[in-house]
Amino acid sequence: MDPGQEGEVAYLQTRDPKKLQKSIAMGVLPGVSIKLLQRFPTYVFQLGLSQVAVDKKIADEVYVRIKSSQKAPPQGLGLRFRWGRRRA
Repeated sequence: MDPGQEGEVAYLQTRDPKKLQKSIAMGVLPGVSIKLLQRFPTYVFQLGLSQVAVDKKIADEVYVRIKSSQKAPPQGLGLRFRWGRRRA
């Protein structure tokens, strides 16, 4: 995703229970609306009225279904906010 894009959390993909717990504690759950605010120096996204900052490792485990008006399939917020196409 690019900063300013909005979507819905599709799923979280991690094998680390601590990372999963941390994401859930922040409110990053499937079905939640999410908006990417910035990607550098850390990922900052908005969930409802809350803003959350995470490192790239956690961001890469969050997959987002971008709103249809923005024409992209579900991606990670890379945060994997990369649904479909990959940037070089």
